[in-house]
Amino acid sequence: ALMPNAPSSPAYPVPFENEVNISYKFEYETDVNINVYDTKGALIRTVDNTSYIKGTVGPTKIDLSRTDNQMYFVRLTTSKGTLVKKIISSSNLSRE
Repeated sequence: ALMPNAPSSPAYPVPFENEVNISYKFEYETDVNINVYDTKGALIRTVDNTSYIKGTVGPTKIDLSRTDNQMYFVRLTTSKGTLVKKIISSSNLSRE
């Protein structure tokens, strides 16, 4: 189920270089779980926010500088649903 109050583009900057910021705001109390997967579905990073306060913007910075992929999927899960967002890294573009 897609979350009704989820921001349309919670990941920035796009494309990102070494770190990506995931921003979210919900009008209910919830734990927030963020998982980052590569295109093969392997879990790369996981972040839990168990102290999210309703109505606030919860920014989370995720370091992806030691990963080799260029495209990832971010899955943000709350008590009311899940949102999946594709993010692109620019760091591999400049390594060639």
